[in-house]
Amino acid sequence: MKTKFTCVLMTLLLITPIVSASNSDDSSDLNIFVLSEFQMDTLPGGYFYPAFFENFAPDTTILIEENNGFSLIDMPLVYFEGDSFTDFNWFHDGYNINSVLESGTSAIRLPLSSIQQYELKGESPVYRNYGLNFVSPPVKKTYYRFGASKVWPHMGSFIPASTVLFAPHPTSEERSKFLYSERRKILSNYLVDFSVNRRFLKSAISLSLTYYDIERQFNDFGTFDETFAEKGKLFLLQSKWSKEFTDGMLDITAAYNSLFKNRAFAELGRLPQETLDKNKESYFAGINLNKNGYNVRLSYAHEKEELVPTRMNFQKDLKDNDGEGFFPFERWGSFSGNVFRLSVDKIFSLEQFIDTEIGLFADLKHTTITGQEKAFDNNPINVDQSPYLVILWDRANDYRNYNAYAKAGTMLQTSLAKNFNLYAKLLLQYSFLRFVDEENNLSSLAFGFDLGIEFHNKNLKILLAYERMPYEIREDVNFFLEKQRPWGTYHFWKDENQDFQYQTGEEGEVFGYTGGNYHSVDENIATPFRNRFLLSLSARLSQKFSLNVKSIIKSISNNYWIKFKDENGFYQTVNDREFYFFSEPFTDYSLSNASFEDNPFYLQFLLHLVGKEAQKWYFSFSFMAHLGMGNTAFGNGPGANDFGILDESQANPNTWINGYGRVDGDRAFVGKLFFGFYLTKNLFLSASLKYRDGTPFAFIGSHYANNQWIFYLETIQAENRKGIKGGPREDFLSDVSVKLKYNFQLFDCDMSLFGCVFNVLDFGSELSEYVFSDGKRFSNELIIPRSVRAGLKIEF
Repeated sequence: MKTKFTCVLMTLLLITPIVSASNSDDSSDLNIFVLSEFQMDTLPGGYFYPAFFENFAPDTTILIEENNGFSLIDMPLVYFEGDSFTDFNWFHDGYNINSVLESGTSAIRLPLSSIQQYELKGESPVYRNYGLNFVSPPVKKTYYRFGASKVWPHMGSFIPASTVLFAPHPTSEERSKFLYSERRKILSNYLVDFSVNRRFLKSAISLSLTYYDIERQFNDFGTFDETFAEKGKLFLLQSKWSKEFTDGMLDITAAYNSLFKNRAFAELGRLPQETLDKNKESYFAGINLNKNGYNVRLSYAHEKEELVPTRMNFQKDLKDNDGEGFFPFERWGSFSGNVFRLSVDKIFSLEQFIDTEIGLFADLKHTTITGQEKAFDNNPINVDQSPYLVILWDRANDYRNYNAYAKAGTMLQTSLAKNFNLYAKLLLQYSFLRFVDEENNLSSLAFGFDLGIEFHNKNLKILLAYERMPYEIREDVNFFLEKQRPWGTYHFWKDENQDFQYQTGEEGEVFGYTGGNYHSVDENIATPFRNRFLLSLSARLSQKFSLNVKSIIKSISNNYWIKFKDENGFYQTVNDREFYFFSEPFTDYSLSNASFEDNPFYLQFLLHLVGKEAQKWYFSFSFMAHLGMGNTAFGNGPGANDFGILDESQANPNTWINGYGRVDGDRAFVGKLFFGFYLTKNLFLSASLKYRDGTPFAFIGSHYANNQWIFYLETIQAENRKGIKGGPREDFLSDVSVKLKYNFQLFDCDMSLFGCVFNVLDFGSELSEYVFSDGKRFSNELIIPRSVRAGLKIEF
């Protein structure tokens, strides 16, 4: 691995352009990273937010493969500063747009032409909010803009010479026998983008829309050398009106999204029968008044989605190739979420104190979730093609529940001495969940703080900060605690006619219970907290270059965890392992706090060299070493191996064996480089290069005794906390993408043509391995092959 990383790093440095230094406008400063409109417009895939996380933002990992807009229609699962993807925050011009139906994702997405820049803020006492903010451009003139692009997919395969230096894993016949000849890939893809912007004397209005169409191909792990296709369509609309006053500004924003795709969850490695057809609509409206020092934002968002299984009552083999989703019986039916948010900020300058500002803020949120959830009749479960269990489901009742919080606090900035500032963020948070039957109601009152000292002079800023802050209770907790959701009973499967097809009457004695009716909340549950130490440094190296350093140590206390309410079994030693066997049917899962000896924790060290000359050239090179560890749900992939997942598997003691390992977002080492400059007056060249270690995973062991199967992790996921190898990782991933953009004028219109090549070298690294291979490391699938996107843009 070290040899591979050294080779990739040398390649990145050798092809890096030589740039000179002079007057600078830093794009990164003290825990904030900005991708400007000029960079978005000229980088390969620059407008795609999955590409922003995967290829440009120095310290993020997106947990779904991205190449040439491949994952633009997927739920964006982002790992940032050691938090679960379920806790990532999304903003649009300062409005919180977090989804309430899919925690960690955004309720709405913005048309490409409505975005001026991506602004990623880390958590610190300097800033009010943290996460990704989609920033809209101010309308300074009247203009129309049209853009369109199309993808030419699957443009070849491995470059033979490249495999000499970067040998991909599937290089032997033994290793490749599970590798499909077809790869996950784009079959067709195009988008159209349009915006109109009108400027009046003291007001402006804009309207933007994007239509995106894609067809993708996935490997069917259940049938060797078979694939299946998924079609997706995405329509994005946004409008904004703004009015200027002598002492402030009023903005009104509205947005609409429509999404359709079949085979949802295929991007996570699910088998075709485990996928869903997904239709989703989202509406957003917001009013922002900035007047007399007050900043008031009021917003409303509505989400509605329909989820329909591709196949009813499907059969599941627990020896799934990649170990993603042991019991993937996703919720399906009709769901809606309505959320009102109010945010008020006021900054006071204290004239009696030099260089002192104090800000007061308050946030209110109220969410209503309704579900008309449906259930399967049954789901037979087998192990290695042998009948084992069957789940018989009970119909759900329609439900409604509520999630709300009130936050109030203050932010202080004051000068302690020359070149020293003190920052303080203090927060009081009250949150609650309410259910119609009131049985699982949950409330929390918590205090948080973030304190920091900043040293600064002409060329250097250093921030040292410590935080203890409560986590927000997201709506995934609502779904777990809602007792009106479907519930079911595990029976042993008596396949007496041995036809391997379940028929009514073949259910045997009860093994256990599952679902909403058996979920409760621990009366002694405590609020989860993050405890973080931050060192952030920004040094100006010259007029055009700066070096940024960020170091983080974070731990999570009182992490949410699922436990059995009662003891249902006994321990037995088998081959020097302590296994837990059920002696009576298990029931009653309780939402509580994890009680393991070690808390989840995160370490990061980031170096980021950045330089640019506005509208002429830019350069960014970052290298990050990080690790995230903790006990998670059972299995591999983001749907299981993450801090924020709530899953019944957490209650089973067998899932704790080797359970304290690297989380799915951990990549150990990540290197990202991008640059762009004019080759001629009108021709712009840009490229992005990426190296990152592979996803941690674990081989899964099984044992049959006492009439039941035990599944456990053979090793921890990847390395231990000291970096010593304990379990495997997938292949490292590297990517090189290049873009040429030519600007010209025709008929008084500003026009541009562009062409991008993605995954130019196509090393063929793997995305997943067969986890029941007893450590033989058979490959399942490879990264998306090389493709080309070409398009044009017209502005008049």
